[in-house]
Amino acid sequence: MRWAFRLSWLVMVLFVLPVSCDAPANTAFIPVGSRCSGDRDCGTSPYRCELKLPGGYCEKPCGVDGDCPADAACGLGKCRRRCTDSTMCRMVEGYDCRDKGGTSLLCDGQHLP
Repeated sequence: MRWAFRLSWLVMVLFVLPVSCDAPANTAFIPVGSRCSGDRDCGTSPYRCELKLPGGYCEKPCGVDGDCPADAACGLGKCRRRCTDSTMCRMVEGYDCRDKGGTSLLCDGQHLP
């Protein structure tokens, strides 16, 4: 019976406790440009949810494309989802694929700067 208790304690220490710890800074949970209802949906700081945009919009501050995840690029100081056409964006919510003057086309909308 003692071995069962020790085994259950070992399992908890090895598998349960690490999962409950916070993720490190700069960890994305979902792709940039995804719907969100709060910062925790998007990832750890500096990822955030811009709730002023339709359905929320996961974003991250940036200075250059290299500050963004591989599926995003920097546009006007914020990581935006890369696209080649509007079907890759959340069209139903008013987002489409646009040239924002950067290195890539980005999912954006008329309501965005």
